[in-house]
Formats: sequence, structure tokens, C-alpha cells
Amino acid sequence: MLNRALGGLVRGSAKAVPSPQHIRPELLSREEGAELARALLEWTEWPQVRLVSVLKEVAKEWKLPLPGLDTVTVNRWVTGKQCPTSYYVRLLLALLARLLMSAARDPSLARRLDRLRRRDFLLRAAAAAGVSAIAPSLVAETDAGLAGALENSVIPHSSQIEAAVGYLRRVFSEFDTADWLLGPQLQLPTVASHFGLVEKLLSDARDAARAELLALRTKYAEFAGWLHQDSGHWSAGVWWTERALRSARETGDSLMTAYLMVRKSHQAVVEGDIGLGLRLAHAAQGTSSLTPKVRAVALQQEAYGLALAGQADECHRKLDAALALSAQASDRDLDGPARYCIPGFVEMWRATCLMELGRPRQAIDVFERELATLPSHHYRDRGVYLGRLAVAYAMEGSPEPAVARGRQAQEVARATGSDRISRELVRLELKLDRWRDLPEVSELRRALAETAPGR
Repeated sequence: MLNRALGGLVRGSAKAVPSPQHIRPELLSREEGAELARALLEWTEWPQVRLVSVLKEVAKEWKLPLPGLDTVTVNRWVTGKQCPTSYYVRLLLALLARLLMSAARDPSLARRLDRLRRRDFLLRAAAAAGVSAIAPSLVAETDAGLAGALENSVIPHSSQIEAAVGYLRRVFSEFDTADWLLGPQLQLPTVASHFGLVEKLLSDARDAARAELLALRTKYAEFAGWLHQDSGHWSAGVWWTERALRSARETGDSLMTAYLMVRKSHQAVVEGDIGLGLRLAHAAQGTSSLTPKVRAVALQQEAYGLALAGQADECHRKLDAALALSAQASDRDLDGPARYCIPGFVEMWRATCLMELGRPRQAIDVFERELATLPSHHYRDRGVYLGRLAVAYAMEGSPEPAVARGRQAQEVARATGSDRISRELVRLELKLDRWRDLPEVSELRRALAETAPGR
């Protein structure tokens, strides 16, 4: 039996653990699967032979084919010589789910997790596969009493649902604002667990409460996708964005549908499909009911695709239109998905487009001007822009200011864990290679190894 194989380490009913279809190993890369095995061994302090026996019990409990697993295979995962298949990642995630459930009730196990070097990775991996929603009391601190009561309720009372709707609406705005300052890593497990609460409440909500929960489902899914993307979990980010788009379409939310098409446009461009990115950004503008800021981000995204395609004049026309819209006031934009789209945001993207068009000097001028007036609460995005500015200086042939701005960007990357900043720093390292013999460049390149991203 699994509990016997775990040696009493995991307490509580297995009924609380997700069923196989609720765990999605495809949201983790195989490399992350190997890291998951290493993290579980570190947390449990088990020998590899015990992990083998426990994973076999997990498979037996789920009535899955018994794996032909041995310590040789596990050792290859641990040493990085081999990565587990999707089947084994599913079993590892199931074990993680059981351990998280136990840690929510066992202070000693929770303390061991808190001291764990790979703690943040475990919580992010759990969120990426939808596991962390089973243990919100472990990862959520705000309104913990309400969240815990809801999670432990088999059939929530109507008063609980009404209170929960207000709570979920209120904290979403706080999560969104905190993202600008803190970045993704601290919030990701909590946001995923709150999405789980939304889905649970939907099974019993009626009328107005149900309508608002459906809108919150879309918002939380979109935000989870963004946090995954910014933390470097690309496949999970794409999956959550698609989940949010499906939710928006199911509920007839034209504004969120358009915004999510912009997000998918950006993902397509990052993956190298500029044509698809342009089509999605253009299609997002087809709804007449868009708010000024949502239309502005759609135009900005289309402009970026045009810059990548080398169409400078049309790119700047789109940016000019986006800039005018970003300055317009709209009640619907006050708490809308694109409320971050201020004129400075559009101008930063103008500078980014100028870099892609081979005009680094013009990009530098725009970046420096806009950074001087960027609101202080846009802390994480400041790091992204500083990274791009550093790359622009390197493109222009100015290593000293490139190093100075690169150091500033790295400080923000360390504080927020933003993968977007880290990727700009990787670009910077490549651009600085021709000056690698300069002491300041050599020192920065060594420091940049600390923030190298991984998916």
C-alpha cells in the first residue's frame, strides 16, 4: 500500500489527491521532470531505492501499468544523464501532490520544505501541473482562513460562495498590482490555487455569483499563463493562455477574448511564427467593443510583428495609433486586463521595434527618455527595459554603458525571478562577446551566469 511504502510520511486520505487525468505532465519539460526527481529526493531524504518502490506503489494505486523502474534509471535522472518520460513525470507529480497534502497538515514536513533549496521549484512545478490547488493552505497567506474553509468544504454554503466571490475579486486586483513589483515566482503557486477555488465554487454557484465566477475563471487562468511565461515555464504558459481563451469564448467575453488573442500573438512571435502573430494581433482588433487600452496593446503587438518583418513605416503607424489610445481614459480600463498600457509602455515597445529594425541609437534615446519617467511600481518591467537598453548599447558598439545597464537589469532579475529579464541578459552576454577581454565585461559575464534562464 502507498501509505505503508511512504512509511507514514504522508498523512490524510488519498481521496484528496488529484486523479490521473487532473495532473498534466505535459506542462513540464522532461528536464524539469528530472529536476523534480532530484527535488523530491532532497525533500524526503530518501535513498533512490525507496523512491523506486514508492513510485511503483503510486502506479499501483492509480491502476496504471507497473513501471520497469530501477535505481539505475533514477540515478541517471539525478545525474542529468537521462530525463524521465511523461509517464514517470506523472507519477512524480502524483507523489508531490501527496507530499504537499501532508505538508499542509504536518508542521515538521512543512518546515523541511521551507528550508529546501529547491522549494520554489517544487511549488512552481506543482502549479504548472495544476497540483498546488489541492493545498492552498500551504502556499496562500492572504485570507488563509476563508481559503482553507472553502477548500475543506464538500458543498459550500451560499454565504461562503458570496464571500468567496468578493474575496477572489479583491485579491485578484492585489495579485495583478503585486506582479509589477514582485514578478512571478512568489505569486505563481497562490494564483494557481485560487484558480482551483474558482472552479470548485462554480460547481455549486448560481445566478449572479456564477456569472462573476466565470469571469474570474478567465482572469485567473490568463494571469496564471502570464506568470508561468514570465517565470520561464513556457509550455505551461501557453496551456494556461489557451485555457483562458477557451473560458472567455465559452462565456462570450469579447474583451478578454481579444486580449487573449494578443497574448497568443506574442507567444507565436516568440516561437518564430511572425505570420501567425500578425494575423492574431490583427484579428484581436476586429471587435468594436474593445477598450482603448486593449486596442492599444493589440496595435502594439501588431507593430512588433511588423518590425520583425522589416516593415518600418507601417510599424510606426501602428505605434502612433497605440500611443494615442493608451492616453485615453476609460472606466472599463481601470481594472481591465491592459491597465498597464500607459504611453510609456508603448514608447518602450517603440524602442524595442527600433532595435529589431537595426536602429540601436534611436532605441537608446527612447529607452533613456522613458526610463526617466517610468512609474516606480513598474519595477519588474523596468528590469526588462534596462536589459533591452543594455543590448541596444552593445549593438551600437558601446560596451561601458551596456555593462552598467546590464548590472542594473540583473539586480531586478535577481529580485523578481523574471525569465524575460534573464533572456535579455543572455542576449547581452552574446553581444558583449567581442569585448570579453575588457575587465568590466568579463566580470559582468561571470555574474550573468547566475541569472541564466531555463525552461
